[in-house]
Amino acid sequence: MPKAVLHINTEEEVLKVIELANTYKVPLTFRAAGTSLNGQGITDHVLVVITNKWNNYSIENDGEIIRLQPSLTGGQANLFLNKYGRKIGPDPSSVNVAKIGGIVANNASGMCCGFKHNSYNTLQDIRVIFSDGQVLDTKSVDSREKFAIISGVSGNDLLLEELSKLTHCHKFETYLRVFIDLDELLDTYNKLFLHNQPDIIIATSLDVFKSLNRIFEKITTPKAATITITSLKMLKFVNQQGFKNTLKLEKLDNSYICQRILEFTEAKDVSRKKHPATK
Repeated sequence: MPKAVLHINTEEEVLKVIELANTYKVPLTFRAAGTSLNGQGITDHVLVVITNKWNNYSIENDGEIIRLQPSLTGGQANLFLNKYGRKIGPDPSSVNVAKIGGIVANNASGMCCGFKHNSYNTLQDIRVIFSDGQVLDTKSVDSREKFAIISGVSGNDLLLEELSKLTHCHKFETYLRVFIDLDELLDTYNKLFLHNQPDIIIATSLDVFKSLNRIFEKITTPKAATITITSLKMLKFVNQQGFKNTLKLEKLDNSYICQRILEFTEAKDVSRKKHPATK
């Protein structure tokens, strides 16, 4: 049971609650309609509930775009769009009662929309409040630039040093996205390895590095491939996987990384030849 339940009506109230929670180290759990069965709205601390008053909306381009505040339900959004012969992408079974805030936060999809029209793939812009109280509005150029400065390479000497090594290579491929679907990732890597034969693969996130490990179980990488790791989180992950203390934030041992990956993939290749898959 929560120790307290707060009902919030506006963005300003959310910011104030977050400020107080951070000051007094109080955990918060946010809930929209609470229709999910996964337990996201369960807490023994403070439950913050979005009321039905946060419900403004606007429609643009004959229904091609609808802007919604978080307490409107998916059913209401579809009702607004009905006269344009349109509806929102996600269609969870609870769409008539699930609120937009929860639908987007949960990346809801549904039986009909599938992956193509889920929340993520039909979202044009979003205004989001982070746990430290910062607000990002992806529609606003100023807001995007503010976050780009914070998250960019400016001042990151390690990242600048690693990326500068690309100037010595004739061919390279950079991965900057988190891959969601394994089949899509496998197809992408197959095309890359079979046709482009990159000299260097730059893995800039922990998710991509984990995906590489999954893919290495199915295909053999070019023997010249190197993995350059550019985040502290990834360094810690690699160390935990058995690279021990050879990788340091100040000094990346790319040769060692390359050798370990080649040993891993070549061992997989030998095993595959000894035990070929039967059809």
